[in-house]
Amino acid sequence: MSITTVAAPVATVMSVTSTAAAGPHYVGSVITISVPFSYLVWVKGAPTLALNTGGPVPGKAYYSGGSGTKIITFQYTVAVGDDIAELDYWSQWALELNGGQIYSNEGIDADLNLPAPGESGSLGDNTTLGILGVYYPVYRFYSPDLSKHFFTADENEIGHLIANAAAIWNNEYIAYYAYLPAQFANASLRQRSMLQAVHRFYSETLQTHLYTADANEAAYLTAESADVWQSEGPVFYVPVGNPDGTIPVYRFYSEDLKVHLFTTDENEKTTLIDTAGDVWTFEGIAYYAYP
Repeated sequence: MSITTVAAPVATVMSVTSTAAAGPHYVGSVITISVPFSYLVWVKGAPTLALNTGGPVPGKAYYSGGSGTKIITFQYTVAVGDDIAELDYWSQWALELNGGQIYSNEGIDADLNLPAPGESGSLGDNTTLGILGVYYPVYRFYSPDLSKHFFTADENEIGHLIANAAAIWNNEYIAYYAYLPAQFANASLRQRSMLQAVHRFYSETLQTHLYTADANEAAYLTAESADVWQSEGPVFYVPVGNPDGTIPVYRFYSEDLKVHLFTTDENEKTTLIDTAGDVWTFEGIAYYAYP
């Protein structure tokens, strides 16, 4: 009488997904990715999941939990330079053990092959996670003679002011980081929906610039105050709302000087409110940008 030995089943990867919003997600955002298996699995060590984040090398999502269940999770923190409309893992072999182990309750190593990127069951097929992590510096210039500030992310404007107008405009520092108009033009519809334009207006009468991310204010100035404010169009783009990793850009107005002032410096904000309230009226947060 022969005894038939039945091999213990091997746990295999099912349909990879995420509960994260479509995005796009910005620098500092944490995306949780779920990798389900056909059977309970246990995890030893620190496996990683290699992701295609738009760059020449993969980003790494790190194991975050789920040992002893059918679903293990990984977390990825969006980094500067990430830029992809639909996030997916790097390849079918993107789940890497790094010396650890993923195994079933029979002690048998799990099959770590993933559905091919973009195909049924893959992260890219199940989700529409967009990442936009490439942004550029917005410089703040100040003119002592004019007592006015000027902001720009345009390399040509920055170069011109430094090379040809340094006697008038002092390059103070990088005020914050934002997205360029060319990036917005090339972004996916999903990415565009999460960005808002910062419009720049110039008044020849007042000899000053005004910046606004308020679409209603921009429309009003264009339609009702064109004799005073000439639109120079969107000069850069910032995220809608205040996603993780952003800082507020504060706006002040001086009725005496007929000029607006913008700052991300908390000390400058506090000083203006506490010691110069007779000159500068605090108008609140104009928009959010990256430090």
